[in-house]
Amino acid sequence: MTLKATHPVLFWILAVPLGLIAAFVAFTIALAVAQHPGGGILVIGFLAAYWVPTIIAALRHHQVGMVAVLNALLAWTVIGWVVALAIACGDRRPGVAERGSAPAQPEG
Repeated sequence: MTLKATHPVLFWILAVPLGLIAAFVAFTIALAVAQHPGGGILVIGFLAAYWVPTIIAALRHHQVGMVAVLNALLAWTVIGWVVALAIACGDRRPGVAERGSAPAQPEG
């Protein structure tokens, strides 16, 4: 789906906050590099660690959407990060068929 002029509300809800977040991240990296030569590596490492639950969920193909939203909105609280990690690493919901698997046949 592309953002078109027919969806200005969607643009303001999604694009503007994401742009502000990107600007904040860029400013933080620039500030860290200016204060300490290895500061940029620390910021990049922090950002990578911040998104670990989403990366794990994507690799496992397990509730990626929910983990990504939870990670994006609440991981800064640390509790939200731990919950997102627990969901990403948790067992798949029982009773949900795997993609491409045949439905269960009743015995008889």
